[in-house]
Amino acid sequence: MNPTETNKPNEVTVVVIHQVAANHQKNFETYLKQLMTAASRYAGYQGSEIVQREKKRFWEYNVFYRFDNFENYQRWNDSDTKAKLIKKVHQHTLSSKKHSLSGLETWFTLSTDEPIIPPPKYKIVITTWIGVYALLLIIFHFLGKYLVPLNLSLRFLIVSILIVSSMTYLVMPLMTRMFAWWLYPKKPSA
Repeated sequence: MNPTETNKPNEVTVVVIHQVAANHQKNFETYLKQLMTAASRYAGYQGSEIVQREKKRFWEYNVFYRFDNFENYQRWNDSDTKAKLIKKVHQHTLSSKKHSLSGLETWFTLSTDEPIIPPPKYKIVITTWIGVYALLLIIFHFLGKYLVPLNLSLRFLIVSILIVSSMTYLVMPLMTRMFAWWLYPKKPSA
């Protein structure tokens, strides 16, 4: 499964990438629909989507599941219902890969119909550090003289609120677009 963006702090998005031979599509889709319907009956289910595309030797299905938190996702993932249905789905796949996002890596999303595998951790660290460093320079340049007279706890409170909200809503979306070439290098089509 491949992870993609999450909009709520604890939300988990799981994406499964299935490769399906053309002559197995109909059966695969039947069992996949049953799997998605079963998932929708579990607590915390937020929805699912399928992005399908034809490759040279197979069809690729990117199936996105969203749950409100990790515990509810785990309940579904560990269920007997899912285990039984996923066996039927896998009978019609060449391969399947699973990814999930819930946390800092959810800052790293692009506007695209394609599923996005999160970048390696070191790229997340570097990109986040650049954003935080730039924000610290800006905050202390413009607000430093107003922050100095405040006690240390209040200064940290104000700066951390500014950093986290700016990173989430302004900086990381911008940095993700600016560094998309590095975070998500294009891979040759199969």
